Amino acid sequence: MEYAQLALGAGLGIALAAACGFRVFVPMLVVAVATRLEMLPAQDGLEWVASWWAIVALSTATVVEIAAYYVPWVDNILDTIGVPSAAVAGVLVAYVAMADAHPALAWTIAAVAGGGSAATVKLGMTAVRGASTATTGGTMNWAVTSVESATSSALAILAVVIPVGVAVITLVGLGVLIYFIVRRRRRARDEAPSEGPA
Repeated sequence: MEYAQLALGAGLGIALAAACGFRVFVPMLVVAVATRLEMLPAQDGLEWVASWWAIVALSTATVVEIAAYYVPWVDNILDTIGVPSAAVAGVLVAYVAMADAHPALAWTIAAVAGGGSAATVKLGMTAVRGASTATTGGTMNWAVTSVESATSSALAILAVVIPVGVAVITLVGLGVLIYFIVRRRRRARDEAPSEGPA
């Protein structure tokens, strides 16, 4: 049973962390509210996550973050600093999701799987936004922003409600995303010599 709980917590943590790759504060807000409603247990020392001041602060940060992504060019700046921010948020929400695990084990899984998931998703979305900016001059970035915000919200909420199913879908999605990122980097590396001097 302990292994099953650990796997469930890790899966939930990875799904929430992946949601951080789309929006940093949305999953953190969902975790805070879910913990407040006792849908999620809180790790010892992190009970503050469920406090009203934390929920108000995260709500404000969520609104500001989403609104800022609708400002042309600001969205690209946010993406530049977004990878480390998403990784840190991913570690935090993944750790909170594994309340039943030993803290040392929870931090290790959160750092590797949570931070890695969030960073991977953010890298993928940064590439999508970059392509949108390059091909449309940024005029369609609002659509990318809307999809990101909706996906982050849905993924975070569903991860709390149906953690097993969402965890499986998230892991498959991450695998596909990693495949495309690696393939794109290999293609760029293979094409690089042909662009240099003969």
